Amino acid sequence: MSTKSILLGSICALVLGAASPALADGFAGQLTGDYANVNIKNGGGSGNIWGASAQGSQLIGDAVSINADGGYHRAEAFGGHADLWNFDGALSTLINKGGRLGATIGYNSVDVSGFGTTNATNYGLFGEWWASDMLTVGGKVGGFNGSGTNGYYGSAMLKGYYMPDLAFAGSIDHTHTNNGGNATAYTLSGEYLVSETTPISVGGGYTYTNLAGIHADTWFLSLNFYCNGDSGASTLRDRQRAAGTLGWDQGFGSVMMKF
Repeated sequence: MSTKSILLGSICALVLGAASPALADGFAGQLTGDYANVNIKNGGGSGNIWGASAQGSQLIGDAVSINADGGYHRAEAFGGHADLWNFDGALSTLINKGGRLGATIGYNSVDVSGFGTTNATNYGLFGEWWASDMLTVGGKVGGFNGSGTNGYYGSAMLKGYYMPDLAFAGSIDHTHTNNGGNATAYTLSGEYLVSETTPISVGGGYTYTNLAGIHADTWFLSLNFYCNGDSGASTLRDRQRAAGTLGWDQGFGSVMMKF
C-alpha cells in the first residue's frame, strides 16, 4: 500500500472512526465542507450558512449496509445566528446490483439566538434505481415529530453521469406540517471528481424555495473528500453507488429545518 493511500485512509479513520488506516473492506466514507448564500425575495434580506459533515457506510456481506452521518452548520442573518445539528442512521440493501432500498431515522436541532431550540426526529424509507450507467432515479418518503408539530415529507431525484466523474442532478423536496404549513424546494446541482487517486470533488448548485409563501434563492458550494476501503471504487459514479455512502437518500433535508 502506498504512503498516499495510508495517509488518505488515516484521515478518514480519524474523522469517521474506521477500524484502521487502511479502512475495512466494504467501508466507504465522505467528508464535506460547504457554504450557502440564501436570499429571500421582495426585500426579505439574505444570510449565509456554512459548515461540515461526515458520513460512513459499512457493507455487511454482499448486499446490506449500515450507514451513519452527522453534521454541523452555522447560519447568520438579520443580525442573529443559528446553530444547526443533524445525525442520521440507516440500513440499506442492494437490489441485484441495480439499485438499493433502505430505512432511515434521524435527529435535527436548530438553536436560534434569542428564540431557543427547535428539534425534530425523522423516519422514513428511500430507494434508488440505477437505470443505466449514466442515470440514477431516487425517491424518499417519511414523517417527523418535534417541537410541537409533526408532518411528512417526500422527495424525488434524477441524477445523470455525463462522465463517470461528472454528475448533474435535479431534485424536488416537499414538506407538510400538521398545522397546514408547506415547504417545497427545487434544486439543480453538479459535482466533479477532480482526481480519482486523490478523491476530492467540487460541487455547487441552486435551490428555489417556497416556504409558506416566502420565496428564497439559495446558491451553494461544496468541497468533498471520498474515502473507500478495498471496494475498488474509483470513479464518482462508483463511489456514490454500490460502494458509496447514501448522502441525499439518508438525510431529512426539510427546508423548514434549514432556513
